[in-house]
Amino acid sequence: MIGCKVYTFSGASIPSDVKTISIQTISNKTYKAPNAIERILTEQIRQKLGAETGLTLVQKNGDYEISGEVSSYLIDPISPTDGSLSNKYKLTINVEINFVNNKYPKESWNTSFSQFSIYENINFSGIEEGLILDNSKRIAQDIFNKALGNW
Repeated sequence: MIGCKVYTFSGASIPSDVKTISIQTISNKTYKAPNAIERILTEQIRQKLGAETGLTLVQKNGDYEISGEVSSYLIDPISPTDGSLSNKYKLTINVEINFVNNKYPKESWNTSFSQFSIYENINFSGIEEGLILDNSKRIAQDIFNKALGNW
C-alpha cells in the first residue's frame, strides 16, 4: 500500500489519505429480531468507526463504506451439564458485513460476525434491548478490529 499510515490512540491504522466513512443502516433480514436491532447495531458501528477514528461520517461514497445485514437472531436453551433443570438461554446475533475500501480496493472484504449473551429466563422483553446493545457493542469492536486494526 502506498502512503503513510496514521496510528490513532483508538488503535486504528488509517492511511493519511482516508478522510471519510459511510455506514449504511444494517438491515434486519430475520423475522425473529425486533426492528430496534437495525437502529442499535447501526448506531454502535457508527459510534465505534466514526466517532472513535476521527473519520468524517458521510451519507454515501465514503473512502471507507460499510453495509450489511443481520443474518440470524437465535435464542437457544442452554442444557445443564449436571442433569438439573436450567433456566438459562443464549441469544446469538450474526451479522454479514461488507467493507469497501475505495482508496485501496484490495483491502475490501465481506465477513460474518457473531456475538452472544447468556441470560436467565426472566422477563426477556424487559432485557432484550440491553442484550442487543451489549452484543452490538462487541460486534462493532470486531468490525473495527478487522477494518482498522491492521497494523
